[in-house]
Amino acid sequence: VSVDVTADGKLRLFQFLHSLGKSNDLKESTNKIINHLDQIDFSCRNQQQISQEIVCLMNKNWEKMEAIKKQFAKSKGSKNDINFDSIAEGIIKEKPTLENTTKSLKTLHDDLEEAYFKQKTLEQKLIEKRESLCSIAALLDELDDINTEETDQEEANNEEADKDGTKPEVVELNDSLVSKDNKGDTVSGARKRKNEALAKEY
Repeated sequence: VSVDVTADGKLRLFQFLHSLGKSNDLKESTNKIINHLDQIDFSCRNQQQISQEIVCLMNKNWEKMEAIKKQFAKSKGSKNDINFDSIAEGIIKEKPTLENTTKSLKTLHDDLEEAYFKQKTLEQKLIEKRESLCSIAALLDELDDINTEETDQEEANNEEADKDGTKPEVVELNDSLVSKDNKGDTVSGARKRKNEALAKEY
């Protein structure tokens, strides 16, 4: 007979005490009580043993759970390390090597030198063109001055001829009209010879 706090246990305890009250034999009642106490003691020992086994099982399960947690944390760390290694490896692959960097710098240096040389060449050609233009402008100014002097001289000769009463003779040459000065030379021919002389000087 087990003792518990349930309604069924209380009912059995009441029935047991009631049966003791009906018995007239003291020895029989004592034996029943001893037997009942032995059963209670046996039940308590069984419950204690079961409780210890439960505690032991809980401790083992706790240890297993802690081991699994540690293993999980370790696995997670290993996974992070693997991911970090993969990322680092990818970065290393994307990063150019020293050889490639040196080669790229050399190519860039050569391109800069070539561009600098082309720039200097273009600047020199520009300077030469400017000098040529300046020379041409100066030559045109000189020719203009010469033409102006010739025109002034021709006008002066005409005025002098008008004063002396001698006019330049008009002759026909190559279906065009040209005038001769008082020396017998055509004005256009004298101008042409002067221009040729200036061209030889330059």
